[in-house]
Amino acid sequence: MIARFAVALLLWGISPSAFAHEISIEFSWDGATPCKTLSANPRMVIRGFPKEAKRVMLILTQGKNPRGGQEIDLPSSGIIPPKEVWTMGVCNPDVYRWTAIFKAANGTILAQTHTEKPFP
Repeated sequence: MIARFAVALLLWGISPSAFAHEISIEFSWDGATPCKTLSANPRMVIRGFPKEAKRVMLILTQGKNPRGGQEIDLPSSGIIPPKEVWTMGVCNPDVYRWTAIFKAANGTILAQTHTEKPFP
């Protein structure tokens, strides 16, 4: 069973070691300007990501609705300042999800995580 899971992860391009990390994303909607066509990310603090990660794809979704995202350089501190990633803005009260996909310098996916938070 574990071997099948590891093979599936490798086929998806995610190494089994990606789950050895306790990755977390912290952010707040404080200061978010709702209902704008384009909106910038809030300040984010990412902890526990793989040390080999050089880039991160940040994607915002509202339920099953994609809101957009971007791939950016990942600061070694894990602190993503505001206005690094642009998406369709948050608007309606709902639970929104940020997904982070961590990549090595060569583009290999190392790990993935997400966090959900209600807006407002």
